[in-house]
Amino acid sequence: MDHTPDDVQIDIPVLWKDLQKLIRDVVEQMNHDKELRQKTGGLDFQQGPSDTIVVKKQSLPAVYLTLTPGTAVIAANYRIVINGPNVKEQEIRESLSFEIDGTRTPLCRNNQGEFFTIEQAVFYILRPFLRPEFALL
Repeated sequence: MDHTPDDVQIDIPVLWKDLQKLIRDVVEQMNHDKELRQKTGGLDFQQGPSDTIVVKKQSLPAVYLTLTPGTAVIAANYRIVINGPNVKEQEIRESLSFEIDGTRTPLCRNNQGEFFTIEQAVFYILRPFLRPEFALL
């Protein structure tokens, strides 16, 4: 169900730029926080070609995230590698759609229909870097 009122246009490029900046800022904060850096081993943020964002956690369990903007969605592709007696690797593809609610607040909606503000979406997108084992369940 689309929550965007008919008289409201979604400025996807502006929302995407806001999301990029927030993700970059949160990755930097995670890298500066001693406890989070120990948990993640450090994250690498890269601005890729065609406006793509790549975030990597190369320490095990490794997590690789590629975010790519679309017309009204963001494609989030995760690759998670858990090492141990049996190496497990999983790819997860998800999309977040941009919508505007009745109060004209920009939102992201995930595949399960959950809504997030742009700020909440950043933490939702980065969650596998903190708990990658849950993505494999």
